[in-house]
Amino acid sequence: DRFNGFVKEFPKSQFAPVARFNTQIIYKKANKIDLAIDSAEDLLKIYGKEIFEGELGKVNVECMIILNLAAYNNQVADYAKAAEWYEKFIDKWKDDKEAPDALFDSATFRLGLGDTKSAIAGFTKYIESYPKQKDRAKVYLRIASIYEDGENYKTAASMYGAFSDPKNKLTRGAK
Repeated sequence: DRFNGFVKEFPKSQFAPVARFNTQIIYKKANKIDLAIDSAEDLLKIYGKEIFEGELGKVNVECMIILNLAAYNNQVADYAKAAEWYEKFIDKWKDDKEAPDALFDSATFRLGLGDTKSAIAGFTKYIESYPKQKDRAKVYLRIASIYEDGENYKTAASMYGAFSDPKNKLTRGAK
């Protein structure tokens, strides 16, 4: 709480955003995830782009905060919010090394929440956007099984049948 006290006393200080960032990390380590979420959300809301300029710009702090928020919400089982944060991350940093995992996790959460349309879209985007991922074939089959579970047997059968087709752009090189 010393960091929060510093932020309250010196909100315009160049160190206030860093103190707020450190606060959310400390809360996470103390297993006070709700406070970590509040602190990270405040950091984005209160300081906006201010924290992302200057010397701190060498490390993409905004990127780290968004991934932290996704992880924090996953930890407290708020999967809808976790998926939203992962999707915000993907929208801004689709080429980041963490993006494939973020997209996969988002689609998995959407599926678990019963949003099969978004899950299929996310898994399809994963296969199309990250052709070097080794699990593309499994993800393709997962999409087919989602259709099968939803009793869309025609689409599922078509996908299963196309699985071994070398012209299928979604599975090419993924086996």
